[in-house]
Amino acid sequence: MKEKYISTPSCDMWIENDILHCNYKKGLVVTLPIAKQIIRDRNLLTEGKPYPGLTDICGVKGVEESAKDYLTSKQAAGNITAMAVVYASPIEKMISTFYKDVNIPLMPSRLFTNREQALIWLEMFKKHNQS
Repeated sequence: MKEKYISTPSCDMWIENDILHCNYKKGLVVTLPIAKQIIRDRNLLTEGKPYPGLTDICGVKGVEESAKDYLTSKQAAGNITAMAVVYASPIEKMISTFYKDVNIPLMPSRLFTNREQALIWLEMFKKHNQS
């Protein structure tokens, strides 16, 4: 059950079972302003609480270089304890691989083609949410 939910022109974001989900909208090209808005929205949704995150980029057309740099920065990483990125197409794989191997993330990160496998992997990071 979704505990909190935000829908924007760029993505749908919600917290479910102590995991932050972010599904980017199909056809989206992520620019720096879009990336910054996604992080602002995420911060509002999470209220500063740490969460492992699942980001689904299936259908994303591209990510501008400045947006990639920002999304892998310390400022954007914020309260995310681990990140699973789900992709489907060769283009999305290229975007994901760049995220993981070139702009090295500041938290444990893995790439998946299967959403359920991503959620299983994120389970080990939910302990960080325990107060």
